[in-house]
Amino acid sequence: MSSEHLVAAMAAAWISMRLVTEFVSPIWDRLKWDRFFIKFLAMPLGFASGWFTGVNIFPMFVESPLFGRILTCVGVALGPNFLYDLFDRAPTPPPEK
Repeated sequence: MSSEHLVAAMAAAWISMRLVTEFVSPIWDRLKWDRFFIKFLAMPLGFASGWFTGVNIFPMFVESPLFGRILTCVGVALGPNFLYDLFDRAPTPPPEK
């Protein structure tokens, strides 16, 4: 995985999150709809923005480029915090015996 691919995926996640926050949330609140259901609009938007970036951030884990791209889209749909948490973890050493 190159850092450009990760940055592109995180940018797509951030942009789709901001679009929902700035444009969809005010309408949702004005209509007094339950905010629980807003994610059912945000996730397809995030998936689509991830798909159109065309990146695969999991080439070392998945052999199929299409499946890696779909996993990347799911990560983008879950948002930038998910991607940050996914790659920010430092590897932990195995416990000593």
